[in-house]
Amino acid sequence: MSSSVRLDSLVRYFALVLTAGVLLWASGEPARAAGVIEVVDSAGDVGYSSSLVLDAGGNPVVSYVDAHGNLRLLHCGDPQCGAGNSIAVVEIDAEQHEETSLALAAGGNPVISYQSYSGPRLTIVRCGNPACTQGNTSVSPAPAIVNGGDSSLVLDASGYPVVSYHDALYDEVEVLHCGNATCTAGNTTATLDEAIPASAGTSLALDASGNPAVAYFDDSSGDVKVVRCGDASCTAGNTVAVIDDAGFNGGSVSLALDGGIPVLAYHDDETAGPDYLKVVRCGNAACTSGNTLATPDEAGSDTSIALDASGNPVVSYRVLSSGELRVLVCGNASCTSGNSTVSPGGADSGIGTSLALDKKGNPVVSYRALTALAVGELRVLHCSLQDCSTPKPPSGDVNCNGRVDSIDAALVLQSAAGLIDQLPCNVGFKDDPDCNGRVNAIDAALILQYIAGLLDRLPVC
Repeated sequence: MSSSVRLDSLVRYFALVLTAGVLLWASGEPARAAGVIEVVDSAGDVGYSSSLVLDAGGNPVVSYVDAHGNLRLLHCGDPQCGAGNSIAVVEIDAEQHEETSLALAAGGNPVISYQSYSGPRLTIVRCGNPACTQGNTSVSPAPAIVNGGDSSLVLDASGYPVVSYHDALYDEVEVLHCGNATCTAGNTTATLDEAIPASAGTSLALDASGNPAVAYFDDSSGDVKVVRCGDASCTAGNTVAVIDDAGFNGGSVSLALDGGIPVLAYHDDETAGPDYLKVVRCGNAACTSGNTLATPDEAGSDTSIALDASGNPVVSYRVLSSGELRVLVCGNASCTSGNSTVSPGGADSGIGTSLALDKKGNPVVSYRALTALAVGELRVLHCSLQDCSTPKPPSGDVNCNGRVDSIDAALVLQSAAGLIDQLPCNVGFKDDPDCNGRVNAIDAALILQYIAGLLDRLPVC
């Protein structure tokens, strides 16, 4: 028998042995995806008005409301919310259709603003521990009733809450700056704008001096506005700028600051003509000149914006035509070119989005999705890449499951032995680790050496 025949027989033998040893285990391998989506709460009709932040370990923390008016807090046990999650009912008097807003104090304890159902009025909860299960305090610090809708909360350098909200009694947009951590003394309240009969969301950020910047929608004029406060309490030196007055704009306004420059995302609800998702980068800190407006996608409500390390906007939103969740990653700071979008979920899956970026710049989004029975559940998406696209398979990942393992070696041996005509994920030469232009037993050997830790990495052809 010739040496080539003996080698061919050995290849076939080892292919069959290795294949038999791994195919049962391989049958349970997950498909590669743009990210991990976890249903984190499906107990009843839940997921209204979510607000998401990441703790020091990168684990999502989410405040939200259920259909019975219970304010809930989810604290995930890992960055993907796959295990160890805890859910606490924090309050039992929340308005489900008004925003919750969440920040983490020192030690990771949540601070939440929301509108209580009774009153209704702005309420602030300061949790006694990271899971919000004990030691919580609750206060309604604003003086008027019928306030607290569309609230947005951040903590100043001392850990004191600063909150923007709509006062429905006086038709005003207001800012509360608490005088202590629990908002029980020394609070100041300032009016930013008057004659605002309704507001489709306020969004607040603090500049480097601790002065608030607030974006909101003026329902009386249909304009998007930005207020830059002249001091930390917004009591003097404020400026008001109209960002967009073309048509009926401003639903679901979301604001971030880039070195003090406001960047906004919002829904343009045109009365005549198509609706759009709009992104605006202001030309100066007061947004009085040089603003750049982009329309990167079709109508998108429920917006939430963050800025990546380059200052480029990343926006989560709901596509109105389908109800699906979509994530926009802008290609430049003004979102005018190089943009990408991805829709990780199905229809009716993007209600009330809230977005943060992890330490790698990958988006993490909480949102409400509707089941086939039209019942809401809370979901969390953690993208695998910064643009939420499906990761490209690495060299040696023959079955495209996102990692190199013994299944890949078995498939390569089967191919080399002629037992299969085509590898299941034939993209370039990633199934040819030795880079000789063909798939053979040497490729399988390299993969096995890599799995065993004998090679630091596989070649990239």
